[in-house]
Amino acid sequence: MHHHLKLQRSLRSQKDVHGNRSMDDLELNTNAALRDQLKRMGTSFVVRNHAGMVVAVVAAGCKYNSGDFSVENAELIAITDGLQFVLSNNFMI
Repeated sequence: MHHHLKLQRSLRSQKDVHGNRSMDDLELNTNAALRDQLKRMGTSFVVRNHAGMVVAVVAAGCKYNSGDFSVENAELIAITDGLQFVLSNNFMI
C-alpha cells in the first residue's frame, strides 16, 4: 500500500493598495508527494504569471530517497526546491 500526500503552498507577489497585481508578478505553487513505505519523497512546482498562465513546470519525481520525511519537512523541501529554481532562472515572485 502506498500513501501519497499532496501538499500545496502558494507564494504571490503583494498587491498594490488597490488590490491589483502587476503584469510582471509571478506566482509559485509547490507540491510534495511522499511514499512512506519506500521512504521516498518528490517535489514539483509551477510558476504562473499574473493571468494564471503557466511560465514553468518542474517535477522532480522521487528525487529524495531513504529518508523518514514528515509532512512539514516535505513541504519545506518543496518550497526550497521551488525557490531555488525561481532564483536560478532570475524570476521575481
